[in-house]
Amino acid sequence: MASARSLVLGDGFLAQGIIKGLRSRGMDYVVSSRRPKGPNQFYLELAQTQQWVFPEGVRVAYLCAGFTGRERCSRAPESSRLINVDGVNKFISQCIKRKVRIIYASTVEVFSGEDPFNKISKIPTPTSEYGRQKREVESRLLSMPESGVVIRMTKILSRESQLIQKWRCRLENVEKVTAFSDIQISPVSLTYASDAMIEMGESELAGPLHISGQGQHSYHEVCERYAGRMGYPLNLVVAEKGKHRAPLYASLDMSENPPGTRNSQPLEEVLEEICSDASEK
Repeated sequence: MASARSLVLGDGFLAQGIIKGLRSRGMDYVVSSRRPKGPNQFYLELAQTQQWVFPEGVRVAYLCAGFTGRERCSRAPESSRLINVDGVNKFISQCIKRKVRIIYASTVEVFSGEDPFNKISKIPTPTSEYGRQKREVESRLLSMPESGVVIRMTKILSRESQLIQKWRCRLENVEKVTAFSDIQISPVSLTYASDAMIEMGESELAGPLHISGQGQHSYHEVCERYAGRMGYPLNLVVAEKGKHRAPLYASLDMSENPPGTRNSQPLEEVLEEICSDASEK
């Protein structure tokens, strides 16, 4: 196992975005895997902490592993907590012991979703199991800001997102797509989110940090604008009500972020990345 300055914990699309960003910057890294195959991979299963071997030379750890999503955690609260809270906290302890800077990917779900554009100074009130688990880890890290940064993010959209893949598949087959007209999101692109993580990893700034799209948009609006950019008929996009199936608002205010950090991302930039990625495939 090679030594490296950066460690990426996770195998989801945010972790892949961070790896791509580190590689494009010429930065060495190691990445966790349950089935390590290459020299820059190491075995790590958050539910089996007794088998860990922490890599040498790491100075920054990007934590974006675990059970994600409110529905998955709601269906399996105990098993998701074993990974999202117990396993992650044990990994954090290993980082603190080695003086590794921690960049923790949190979520807008630590807020209730009843109000738009929550500020950093607002006290989180999670209503979902996923949000409560994230908040528990947040609370530990926020109590020792010298150890790292909590980055709360709104919904990340990429070509690999299940939502985008579902929309594209149905639109390509000239099938109707239903999208919520009464639930608002403020999405960011994968590149925007992963670059924000790397920038905080390379800085000495303290958190927490909010990462959010600019403005609020219903799922129906986002789907319509996606379909329009991809050249699909807009009459295939059908509005539906989604109240009580998800928080009404999923946006964050970035005005209290540390000076020198990035601004909120316009929806057009998000769609441009998704659609250009699709055209390259």
